[in-house]
Amino acid sequence: MRCGDRGRANRVATGAGQVLGAVLIGAGLAEAVLLRRPGGLRLSLVGWFISWASAREGQAEVFRESVKGLCVGDVMRPEPPCTLAWRPVREFVATKARTVRFSTAGSGARLSPAPNTRLCRPAHRAESPESRSHAALPPAAGAP
Repeated sequence: MRCGDRGRANRVATGAGQVLGAVLIGAGLAEAVLLRRPGGLRLSLVGWFISWASAREGQAEVFRESVKGLCVGDVMRPEPPCTLAWRPVREFVATKARTVRFSTAGSGARLSPAPNTRLCRPAHRAESPESRSHAALPPAAGAP
């Protein structure tokens, strides 16, 4: 039966994947315990993977539905932490990134646009010892 509803199709596929995974887990455990065949554990592992993957796909669909029709600028921080390109990552994390609280949109709640959204403009790269040493490197062999 075709209905054109991608969300419904994903929910049905997620449920079917989880049921199939549970059946394979049960069959594999039964084979391992009742028939004393270690190959049943492999079947259980395959069932676990199918069940896990279908549940993650279901969660991804919930996320896709929650951000449907929104642009990146609608959900991003209005003032994301920025730094100079030559600054070490460890220093940036220690001074800037740890002071900012981030959240994700995976809760299934509808997102609302952030106020005053604009792009993060990169700062002009200041002269650093690293940038000067890279500028002095000769071109690679065979480069135009």
